[in-house]
Amino acid sequence: MAEKKNRDKRNIVRIVVTVLLLIVCLVCVAILAQNWWEGYKADQQNEQLKDEVVKEEPEQEEPQEDLAYNPIDFATLQSENSDIYAWIQIPDTQIDYPVLQNQDTTDYYDEYYLKRLPDRTSSVYGSIFSQRINALDFSDRNTVLYGHNMKNGSMFAGLHKYEDREYMNSHEWIYIYTPEYVYTYQVFGAVAFSAEHVMSKYGFTSDEDTQAYLDDLRSCTGIIREDVKVTKEDHLLTLSTCIAQQANKRYLVVAKLQNVQKCAL
Repeated sequence: MAEKKNRDKRNIVRIVVTVLLLIVCLVCVAILAQNWWEGYKADQQNEQLKDEVVKEEPEQEEPQEDLAYNPIDFATLQSENSDIYAWIQIPDTQIDYPVLQNQDTTDYYDEYYLKRLPDRTSSVYGSIFSQRINALDFSDRNTVLYGHNMKNGSMFAGLHKYEDREYMNSHEWIYIYTPEYVYTYQVFGAVAFSAEHVMSKYGFTSDEDTQAYLDDLRSCTGIIREDVKVTKEDHLLTLSTCIAQQANKRYLVVAKLQNVQKCAL
């Protein structure tokens, strides 16, 4: 009798464990499915945006001297969301996205678009964005753009490819388009940096602030190009993303402003 009771108890335990494992598996599948769906929606939205607003340069009999062609239809973009103020493009990479900044806040360190797509819907994929501490005209000594390090390679995941020096040399140009100007930046470094907030730590109100940032970049693990001369007077662009399994670190790709051109109308 006692043996039968023990056997029944073991059977109940096995059933409970099996049910619990099944529930765990179903939850994992549901999470994976949700992540896939969110990734699919984010990719579709970005592809649709590119189809709608990225134009091919028309043939012109007489090029407009000193004026740059702007392939981005900002009128259409901003009619959909006025927070879209720029577009970032790194040729021959997946990084080809609108840049947003939430204008409905006074918080200098607002992260509204950290978990929102350009149409403002919630998503773990988020958008490429800057915080209110940075001006919209890229006039600051350092402009920081943020993007997630997504497993499917989207958003700013591609920044980690700059861990390879050859890749950096062959993908050294970053283009920022705004309604009026095209900003051309040259990548000079890519490092694993502290997770401290770059803008609040350094301030970037003086040459000395910029020099302190440059010195700290050079002290980090990563690549700093010696063939690109960078000084404390330069205007910088910092692209920031996460490093897997290292919550106290951020991966930064840093570039210097080399050219600004007014857009042709």
